[in-house]
Amino acid sequence: MVAQTIALFRFQLIGIVSRRLMISLLVLLLIAFLGGRFVASLALVNGEVVALAAQADFLRYCLVLVLVVALVAQVARDYDSGQLERMLAMPLARWQYLLSLFSVMTLLSLLLAAAASLPLLPFESGKALYWGVALFLELMLAGQMALLAILSLERLPQAIPLALGLYLLARLGPVIDLALKHSADFYQEETGFQFGRQLFALIRYLLPGDQAFASNNLLFEDGAALLPVLGQQLFQVLIYLLFLQAVMMADFYRKELGR
Repeated sequence: MVAQTIALFRFQLIGIVSRRLMISLLVLLLIAFLGGRFVASLALVNGEVVALAAQADFLRYCLVLVLVVALVAQVARDYDSGQLERMLAMPLARWQYLLSLFSVMTLLSLLLAAAASLPLLPFESGKALYWGVALFLELMLAGQMALLAILSLERLPQAIPLALGLYLLARLGPVIDLALKHSADFYQEETGFQFGRQLFALIRYLLPGDQAFASNNLLFEDGAALLPVLGQQLFQVLIYLLFLQAVMMADFYRKELGR
């Protein structure tokens, strides 16, 4: 059973980690470095810190996109080629397939987070280490959303917008909430506006909160307590990983694939 799971893991990993992915990652790192130098030259004060934050945010969103597309594309290929049905027709448990996907997602998230930390090391190693660990947790969360989307919808064109939409909605939730709270009094009295606000509050309750994502503010603070922040993020991410994994398994086991 262990050997089968490892074989599935290697099969999925070979399908995702390719020369194209490595070249794309190197290009993103180069763009982040050059963009950071450009931002630093424009900043009037704290140029290096501003450049650091710009690099970190650029890499955050780019690597989330890379991870989501890579995971969704791999599972979509399994669906479209019939490989998934053939694998599940063999004496393999479905949880082994999900475990192999989770392992690949973990390794790929670790690789991307470690690469994202490299441009930050010349500035401050402590903050670079924090950003790498925090980004790893954030990538795990985004990757789990991507796996849930593709395993549920089974189609790449629908799964990628859903996964990215959930991630961006969770990231931009505080901004949207602030805009709703400070909207004009005229809109506050509208029934449709009140319904939309309550609906958004429900969606925000179901999605991860602010503490589940890496914080740019800590890059500007000297002597910031990074371990407590990482502890809160780890707690939130673990809760949502378990929740999404349970939903994914329930949905995946109800499908009739090769059985």
